[in-house]
Amino acid sequence: MIALIDLEQIARDKLVDADCLFKGNRFDGAVYLAGYALEIALKVRLCKNNGLSGFPENSSECDKLTKQWFSHSLIKLESHSGLNLSSSHLTEWSIVKNWDVEARYKNSQASRFGARDFLDSVQTLLAIII
Repeated sequence: MIALIDLEQIARDKLVDADCLFKGNRFDGAVYLAGYALEIALKVRLCKNNGLSGFPENSSECDKLTKQWFSHSLIKLESHSGLNLSSSHLTEWSIVKNWDVEARYKNSQASRFGARDFLDSVQTLLAIII
């Protein structure tokens, strides 16, 4: 299990790393890493909401409850989290919700402005989630 305090720091660190990529004009990488930061933050929230002190490191550590959280889908994780980001933070959620882990295999040509909006939205949501 990964302790929640460690996961919270990892999420924040991933966002800092994403910002470094952004500053280096590596927009696709920045968006990709920021999406991971949000995924991790949602998993922290899931654990907190269910009284767990950590998140499984791999699927073999999952129980029936946490197995359904072993996903990269932000929409799925948000739906399990009890948050309603689509109503409370519609603008930010609309920008990030379709992030796809499979983007690592694609050259999406994210623009500077699109990447900045994505990172800003993730930063706003992280402050709410963890």
